[in-house]
Amino acid sequence: MHRIVLNLAAVLAVALPRELISAPALSIAPGSPHVVTVSGEEGENVVLEGSDDLSDGSWTALSTITLGDQPSIFTDDSGYLGDKRFYRAYTFTDESSQKATDIMDAVEAFLNLLSSSEQSTLLFDWDDDTQKTRWSNFPIGIVPRDGLRTGDMSDAQLQAMWNLLSVVLSEEGYEKTLNIVNGDNELSSGSNSQYGDHQYYIAFLGTPSAEDIWMLQFGGHHLAINVFIKGADGSLTPSLTATQPSSYTLDGETIRPMGDEVDKGLALMQSLSASQQSAATIGSSFIDLVLGPGEDGQMIAYEGVQVSTFSDEQKEALVDLAGEWIRILHSEAAENRLAEVRENLDSTYFAWSGPVSASSAAYFRIHGPTVFIEMSPQTMGGGGGLGHYHSIYRDPTNEYGEGL
Repeated sequence: MHRIVLNLAAVLAVALPRELISAPALSIAPGSPHVVTVSGEEGENVVLEGSDDLSDGSWTALSTITLGDQPSIFTDDSGYLGDKRFYRAYTFTDESSQKATDIMDAVEAFLNLLSSSEQSTLLFDWDDDTQKTRWSNFPIGIVPRDGLRTGDMSDAQLQAMWNLLSVVLSEEGYEKTLNIVNGDNELSSGSNSQYGDHQYYIAFLGTPSAEDIWMLQFGGHHLAINVFIKGADGSLTPSLTATQPSSYTLDGETIRPMGDEVDKGLALMQSLSASQQSAATIGSSFIDLVLGPGEDGQMIAYEGVQVSTFSDEQKEALVDLAGEWIRILHSEAAENRLAEVRENLDSTYFAWSGPVSASSAAYFRIHGPTVFIEMSPQTMGGGGGLGHYHSIYRDPTNEYGEGL
């Protein structure tokens, strides 16, 4: 039995992935076991590979190891045939573990800026169903919220809160959230108004953890971001995104908080054949959300055209459209939810209510086993519904984190 030691700490100067190849073990009996000891920085994730001849295609993964405070020992009895044996080990980043760590780091940075009374205002029990369901499209004057109010935070606290949201959400989701909040300033008449970026609330339900489930809730008028976090996985159902006005100018740039949803929905409907459009159409004018706020635990029958009739290109367009909601969440979790949508794509339906024209407002819905998305124009705000939109994203199998 031969003993080989690979010390990753000795190759710190080598660019990642760090790699070390042992000296050849000479004159060994084919198949005789080797004991390989791997040491390095505690917490590093390491892949150990073995080879008989050093050629590119000969390396075989033997073990994945997370290094501890003591060297890790692996016995290679894989039955290799040569008279020499080579080993190498390299580090890699566990992206899931890193995301969970990044979230917790951002949580701690935010909490460290809060007083004990502010933390008490922020934190709720996990089983506080009243708080968990305290979200709406209405402003706070109609539906009061609870938690820590943005208008009561210092600049440093606000910066830490937005940083936390940028870690929990995707880049696109963060931008969409910020655009919706900034859009509400267009309705605000000042600091005493029920509208504006000072009237949003953040709350934590459960104890923030890198392993156990907890909830981050952020919302106000036209926004309810309900994020359920379990390590690097997560879900966003139910959540509400909406906008009024649908377009505004900020720093010389035209902002359409939900413009991609509108454009992609119309493009998908226009791509359908006449018979598919006929099957998809459930009405001649737009309707309100069917399963909006206050409709938890409800579900409706499938309506519209079945996605199994779509071409591959149309299916991808529907997944991309659904992604406008699902990809609000950070990518590690969002891709898990999108994979579930893809798995059930042929059992999914697309429905449309209203004219098929960019100059007219229309409602649409995506409904499958793991996804329920509605996009609904609103009469208030002018433009025949084009100036004001509400939307909802639900998952019948994973409401309020129950599927995580």
